[in-house]
Amino acid sequence: AIKIAIPIAIDFPVAAMAGSSGGPRGWALAGSIAAPLVVVAFLVAPSLGPSGLLPAIDAAAALRAGTPGGGAAPDQAMLISQGLAQVLDALDAKLQKRLDARLAAQPAGQTQAVGRGGAGSDEAIALKLDTLMQRVDSIASLLAKVDGSEKRHSDEDLRPESPPPSPPPPPPLSPPSHKSRSHKSKGKSSDDGATGIGDALVLPPNPSGCDSDSVPAPKEYCGKQGKSCFDSWEKDYMERHAAQIKKGLAAIRAPGCFPHGASVSTMGYFRTGSTLMYNIARVWGALGADGSLVGGYTCKNPVELGMGISGSDQERCSMICKDHVFHTDLAKNSHVVLMTRRDPFYSVCSRKLMDVWCNLDQTGRKEKAEWPELNAYKKKCKESPELERPETMKQCKALMKMQADIYFEREVMGKTIAFDMLTEDYENDPHGNVQNIAKAMGICDEAASDSALVAFIVAMGVELKKHPDHDMGITQMHDVHTEEQRQAKCSNLNAWMSEDEDCKAWMDGHALAESNSELQRLRKDPIARKEMIKKKR
Repeated sequence: AIKIAIPIAIDFPVAAMAGSSGGPRGWALAGSIAAPLVVVAFLVAPSLGPSGLLPAIDAAAALRAGTPGGGAAPDQAMLISQGLAQVLDALDAKLQKRLDARLAAQPAGQTQAVGRGGAGSDEAIALKLDTLMQRVDSIASLLAKVDGSEKRHSDEDLRPESPPPSPPPPPPLSPPSHKSRSHKSKGKSSDDGATGIGDALVLPPNPSGCDSDSVPAPKEYCGKQGKSCFDSWEKDYMERHAAQIKKGLAAIRAPGCFPHGASVSTMGYFRTGSTLMYNIARVWGALGADGSLVGGYTCKNPVELGMGISGSDQERCSMICKDHVFHTDLAKNSHVVLMTRRDPFYSVCSRKLMDVWCNLDQTGRKEKAEWPELNAYKKKCKESPELERPETMKQCKALMKMQADIYFEREVMGKTIAFDMLTEDYENDPHGNVQNIAKAMGICDEAASDSALVAFIVAMGVELKKHPDHDMGITQMHDVHTEEQRQAKCSNLNAWMSEDEDCKAWMDGHALAESNSELQRLRKDPIARKEMIKKKR
C-alpha cells in the first residue's frame, strides 16, 4: 500500500501544480487530488495489486513530465482521467465482490444490518468508494480548467449538437439564455406544499408525502442533505420557460401520474450511453418527484431503503440510479430496469483509448508479476498484432458477458428489462426516445408525451454535452473520445472483432441481447440458473 500510495500522492499533486503554475489555486488543486487518492491506495491497494493501479501511476508520471508552468497538454489531461477511470472500474468490482461475499456469509438475521452499512462492514467501504468517485469527477473538471480546454465531452454522450425536429413540434420557447450550468437559482416554498424554482415558476405540490432526506441512501446522492435532483442549468431553463412547461408539470404532478415509491435502475455494459439514460430518467424523476427523489451512481437495494415497503416512512420515496452490475438483490427488487447498448466497436475502442487494454493475464501464477514485467507486456502487446488481435476479441467477449449477466440475473428473478436503448437510435430520434423512457418508467401518457417537457429534456442533453464538467455530482458525466482518436488507435479493431463468430453476430445484431451468444448459453444452462438463484438467496 505504501509503495502505491507514495507515487500517487506525489505525482498527481506535482502534475497539478505544474499545470496551474503554482500559487494558492495550485495548492488547492494539489490537495483535492492527493487526499482521495491516498485514501484509496491505503484502503484497497493490498487486495488490488500493482497491476490494478498501474494505469493511474503511469498517467501521473506522464502528466508530471509536462513542462512546469506550461499547463497540461490535452492528451496528458485525458490520460490522467482515463487512468483514474480504469482504477475505479477495478476498485468497484473488487469491493462489490468483497461486499457480496460478506453478505452471503451473514446469518439470515444479520444480513439486513450489514447491508445497511453497519459498523465495520464492507458496505462502509463501498460507500467510501462512492465518495471517492465524486471527488475524482471534480478532479477531472479541475484539470480541464487548468488546461484551459473547453472541449470536454462525455464518452457516453453521442447526442447531436441540435435536436432534430419531431412531431408534434414543441410550443415556442423564449430566447435561450447564455447562462450555463454554473448559474444558481434560488428555490422557495409555499404553505400548500408547492416548491419554487425561481420567481417565475412554482412547482405543483408533490403528492408523495415522502421526504427524500429520510431515505438512508449515500449522502452523495441528489435528494440528500437538501440537494435538489435538478442541476442549476435545468432550474434556470424551467424558470425561463415556466409558461410552456406549466401544463406538463401539472400533469406529471397529478395523483396517479408519477409512480411514487418506485426505483429505476439505469444499466449498461461499459461505454454504452448509460450516463445519458441516467440523466434523462433523473430529470423525468425530478419533474415528478423532486423532494421525494434520491439518485446517483451505484444502485442500492430499494427494499433496504424502505421504498415501496408498506408502512415505512420511505414507502412513497423514489430512486433513480446508474450502475453497470446488479448488486445484492437489486435484480430482484428494482421496480424498473432501463438498459443501454451501443455499436460494440465504439465500446471496445473506448476501452482501448482509456488504456484498459493489454493487461497481462496472470491466471494460475503463484507469484504476481512485478512492474517491469507488466510494463513490458503492455508495450509489446500494443505493438504486436499477434497479441492485440486476441486482446480485441477478449474485450468484446467481456462486454458481451456484462450485458448477458444483467439480462440473465433479471430474468432469473422473474423480471424484465423495461427498455433497452441503442445509443445510435437516440441520435436519430431523441424526442421519441425521451418519451419511451418516461413510459418505461411508468409515467402517465399525458406527461410522457407533453411536447414542452420532452423538448426540455432533449435540450438538457444538448447542454450536457456542451458543459459536461458542470454539476458533475448530479449528472455523473465524464469525457468523450473523438473520431480522430478512434482513427489513430482503433483502425484494426473492427476487422479483428469480425473474425470472432460470436462477436460478429453481436455486432451485426446491433448489440441486441438476442444476438448475444453468452446470454443464449446462460439461458440454456440449468446449472447456471440454479447457481444464480442460490447466489441471490
